[in-house]
Amino acid sequence: MRATMRTERAVDGREGGPVKAALPAAALAREEPRAREREPSAPESPAGAGSSPPAEAPAAEGASPKPAAMLPASAPPVSPPAARVLTGPPSLAAEGGGARLLPEGEGGLQAALGPDGTFRLALGLESPVPWRADALVAPPRLVIDLALGEPALSETRALRRRFAARLPWRLRFGRLAGPWWRLVLLPGRPYRLASGEMRTEGGAARLRLVFRPGVPPGRPTALALPAGVPSAGKSAGKEARPPRPGGRLKVAVDPGHGGVDPGAEHGGLREADVTLALARSLAEALRRRDVDVVLTRNDDSFVPLERRMSIARAAGADVLVSLHADALASGQARGVSIHTFSAEASDEAAKALIARHARDDILSGLDLQGVDDTLTSVLADLAMRETLPRSEALADRMVAELARDGIRLLGRPRIRGAYAVLKSPDIPSVLVEAGFLSNAADRAALADPAWRRRLAETLARALARWALDDAGRAAFGGGVPRR
Repeated sequence: MRATMRTERAVDGREGGPVKAALPAAALAREEPRAREREPSAPESPAGAGSSPPAEAPAAEGASPKPAAMLPASAPPVSPPAARVLTGPPSLAAEGGGARLLPEGEGGLQAALGPDGTFRLALGLESPVPWRADALVAPPRLVIDLALGEPALSETRALRRRFAARLPWRLRFGRLAGPWWRLVLLPGRPYRLASGEMRTEGGAARLRLVFRPGVPPGRPTALALPAGVPSAGKSAGKEARPPRPGGRLKVAVDPGHGGVDPGAEHGGLREADVTLALARSLAEALRRRDVDVVLTRNDDSFVPLERRMSIARAAGADVLVSLHADALASGQARGVSIHTFSAEASDEAAKALIARHARDDILSGLDLQGVDDTLTSVLADLAMRETLPRSEALADRMVAELARDGIRLLGRPRIRGAYAVLKSPDIPSVLVEAGFLSNAADRAALADPAWRRRLAETLARALARWALDDAGRAAFGGGVPRR
């Protein structure tokens, strides 16, 4: 059986610097699909609906054309009209995917960058899986989604190293959602997706993609989540808040980044791994204090920012604590800092951190800009007027407890800025920068389980004491805590 689909499109963006060569272009040229590629002669338009993996794009992304139709195995290889996203094979969508990349000697990964800039990629898999591919702009990115299922953590790390060693550009690879994994290549110059197909040979399958330099109609900046993954922010504010026995405090602990978005990387440490380890330590410390805890993620998977707030709200959380460990180019910044929401950044350092966080979200290939709508209504504005002072009080309490325990603080440990994950109008929220991976001393501390437990105990105590103060303020007319 052979399944073949083709499309052509272009990608806009600024020209970047030179890229290093991959394998010789001749190594893949003879594997290029036999059907002749043709330039699109008309603007893109949505293709017919099908049972393929992608979902409708969120409203913030605008209408997204649907996948091109699958050609029957007996049909001659003909190029269909241009479509925005190349996907396939739709017949596998219900199976959920799940396959490993073949070993090097069996053609598991081949890449070639030709002298004209054409990039060819071939991935050999144990069996056919649902897949999607696209080229995005601002910045230029090549995005490939594969339903690889549930590979072990060791396999995931090995696959990430394998991609990094064989592909010609900087990249990101990680779990997107469910069985879906995303590979993002950063070529530094605009590309368009020229063609692609998955062929089956016996039980194995080979995905071949061709990207060419070019400028796309529509200038897409994001690729929607696959089917079955909740759209970011759409249900914010509408979930019921379930009752909790005894009115105990419930804390949403949010390990920053994850999956295809590793966050900062320095000295062999990934921010996504550090924040998850710290989140687990904080959850344990809180539970020892009889506090209920919900984690926005409990593995190395990608969770959109607005979805994190929705998880907290659906769980009935009284407060959200987002954990991060950043990196700055200078490497001089050191120490823990506590951040709260403000429409205006408190200083230039805050602006730099916010810009870095926003850039990570963009590079994941998803449009995560929908949360601002929740802040435009009068009711949300009124809720924020009550919530922000409570967030500020929690941040102040955390700084005081950290100083009391002798934990190194940033020179100005209280920072305000427009962090997307802190924009919930009805849940007090703070962001904890646990240190800087770009600083050797902070990096050593963050890698130390004992230091993470110490930090977690301090933060747990600060949360418990803040909850008592918050309840007292409510009793004297200072606002009603949501417990």
